Amino acid sequence: MVWLLQTKAAILGFFAFFFIFLVGVVKYQKKIIDKRLIRAISVLTFTLLLLAVVITILKKDKFSRIFDQNSSFERLALWKNSENMIKENFLLGVGAGNWQINFPKYGLGKFQVEEVKMGLTTFQRPHNDFLWVFCEMGFVGLLIYLSIFITIVYQLIQLFRKYKEQEISWLYLILLATCIGYIIIAFFDFPFERVEHQILLFVIFSIASAHYYHNFYAIKAHKNIALKFPIIVIMLFIPVCFSFSVSSMRCSGEFHSQKMYLYKNIGNWDLLINEANKATNSCYSIDPMSIPIDWYKGVAFFSKGNSIVAQKYFEQAYLIAPFNIHVLNNLASCYESLKKHDKAEKLYVKALFISPQFDEARLNLSAVYYNEGKFDKAFETIDLCNINSTDEKYKQFLPSILNSWVNQLLKKQKDKQLINHLNCILATKNKVMDLYLASKAKRVKFEPYIFNNQDD
Repeated sequence: MVWLLQTKAAILGFFAFFFIFLVGVVKYQKKIIDKRLIRAISVLTFTLLLLAVVITILKKDKFSRIFDQNSSFERLALWKNSENMIKENFLLGVGAGNWQINFPKYGLGKFQVEEVKMGLTTFQRPHNDFLWVFCEMGFVGLLIYLSIFITIVYQLIQLFRKYKEQEISWLYLILLATCIGYIIIAFFDFPFERVEHQILLFVIFSIASAHYYHNFYAIKAHKNIALKFPIIVIMLFIPVCFSFSVSSMRCSGEFHSQKMYLYKNIGNWDLLINEANKATNSCYSIDPMSIPIDWYKGVAFFSKGNSIVAQKYFEQAYLIAPFNIHVLNNLASCYESLKKHDKAEKLYVKALFISPQFDEARLNLSAVYYNEGKFDKAFETIDLCNINSTDEKYKQFLPSILNSWVNQLLKKQKDKQLINHLNCILATKNKVMDLYLASKAKRVKFEPYIFNNQDD
């Protein structure tokens, strides 16, 4: 089953489990189990594993996920960003739940997937629970988190060694192997987020701790435990109530967010605002895509033509997610619509620093420069866009910027032949665009290409 899932982290975890279990059996269980049975089980297990490996190699097309390297490159990029986050927030981290907010700050350009570069696909965790804890809770939090596993592993080892010749040692060996397998998986995946995995882990921790203290420490039952029982119940009841309250508010937020997405897709801005207001509460201000709910309100008001109110919500979204490229882009566009060119330029530049391949922000920045009459900067900016860009703004902005840039180039010329050549280009419909695309195809800079093709 583990092999069929084609999850590399799970496969590594299984190997770790099997190795620990087998070592425990071979080294310590000789007196309980017949040696021939141990050999038979070992040979059978290794044969099955070898058969699985051979079938996987021969049927690569059926097990493509195992051989897919994209996920490995993606993890390395996530870990690199996480490493930079740790360097800046080593001691105490960025705070619980803030990895996904701070992650884009360290760059999206290193990722191979276009959807990530464009901000359409986001990450909520670094696919490594220990890095995740280190980033959010800092070195202090990581030490506490690691100490839990170290303590439990130590307790299980001590229990296993004490009862290695008794049948109960099987329980301790299985729990120890499971715990080690979990640690391996957690290094490449995110079981920390999965409720079912945490329940299993807490059960292991409970059994290990209870058995350890029962066997190594003589703990006597207190006579007045009955009197303390109500206090214990109350102490447990308070966090349960708090957890239930938070969960209820988050469930409500997610319920209304789903409706909000629907209204956004069909362009019903009034209903979107209504659902966004219902979704927002003290425990829910950002959706699973790491986008603040206020951003959706800003989009709605901006689409309705109310830039003043849109600015307020975009600014609130920016305070929550200052490195989200869509928040940066939309707030900048709002500033530009209100003639706040300097503020717009700074935010577009910040978005492009995070993701240089984010064409929407680059095109908008070129429009800012164009509106300010900075045609050289407008051309330099849009020139970095891919000529195969699917963004409608590219085809809309490029001709105007090219013509303005050539006009500016014309004013600098003193040679009559060059002046006539440039006038001819400007007078011929689509000539500037054709020459530009030709220069791109030949990978030649546009300005020398114009001057070197005076016979065209």
